[in-house]
Amino acid sequence: PMTPLSLWALSAVALFLLQFALAGVQGLGRTRSRVFVRPEDAAWFGVPAAQAEVPIVDRAQRAIVNNLENVPHFLALGLAYALLGCWPTGAWIYFPLFVLSRIGHNLCQLFPTQPLRNRLYLLGIALLLAISGHVVVQALSGTG
Repeated sequence: PMTPLSLWALSAVALFLLQFALAGVQGLGRTRSRVFVRPEDAAWFGVPAAQAEVPIVDRAQRAIVNNLENVPHFLALGLAYALLGCWPTGAWIYFPLFVLSRIGHNLCQLFPTQPLRNRLYLLGIALLLAISGHVVVQALSGTG
């Protein structure tokens, strides 16, 4: 059977692949539009440097930054959750839901959708709070 630690590791891989996919969206957006803000990139492709990114590149960047504000917390708290031996069934609930909330939030960043984007963000935060609660209780109980 898959352990909470294994589930956390798979979640970490999924979140890495999500960031990697967003970087790919940026790269495709730039090369397909041939719009590059950095002069060295523009020179490499033989076009003048642009003043602003195309919208999809900008949206992907915002998704990447938002992930960098949320995913590290999940990685740290999820690892503590797994290592402390918190409620095993919770890992099956919290970890996949967090990954799905980030995927959904990122899609809503790329293809503007409100209020769904905000709701998915809040779901991710609620999951982090739930994981935090388990970690605190387990750590204070002295059984972890």
